[in-house]
Amino acid sequence: PAALRAWAEAARALKVVVHDGVDARGRVRTAVAERLPFHTYRAEDGHRVLVGRGAADNDRLTVTVARPQDLWLHARGYPGAHVVVPLQKGEPAPQGALLDAATLAAHHSDARGQDLVEVTWTERRYVRKARRSPVGQVTIDRERVLALRVEPARLARLLSSREDR
Repeated sequence: PAALRAWAEAARALKVVVHDGVDARGRVRTAVAERLPFHTYRAEDGHRVLVGRGAADNDRLTVTVARPQDLWLHARGYPGAHVVVPLQKGEPAPQGALLDAATLAAHHSDARGQDLVEVTWTERRYVRKARRSPVGQVTIDRERVLALRVEPARLARLLSSREDR
């Protein structure tokens, strides 16, 4: 029993298995924890920044998780993560969170390591998934482009703020 408890604790810490109690025969019940389709970072102003983990996760983040008023970002012209900044209805795009999210979009793309990266951003309501489009590919209306000079100190702060380790 002690070894089983240690195993369950290790699995729970890795977010692989959730202890679900003990059944009538004394066996431990477990259930697989749902894997989130994004990593969570914290912008300097306190806003959460959600970064897709891969192409299928990008689709899930953009289509299922993000709300119409949320900010949506992506490194322009490069394969990479979809980035979402959750906002309240009517809340304007906060400049600090926008720069932090753009930095993460550049870092989590094939543009990683470049000093200057163009990042597309808009509200999630203007991003749509076309029928039969490849996984991770979306169509964007009302696109805005931010020319971002990547600041190593900002990037280091953001990477250390990751909440889902």
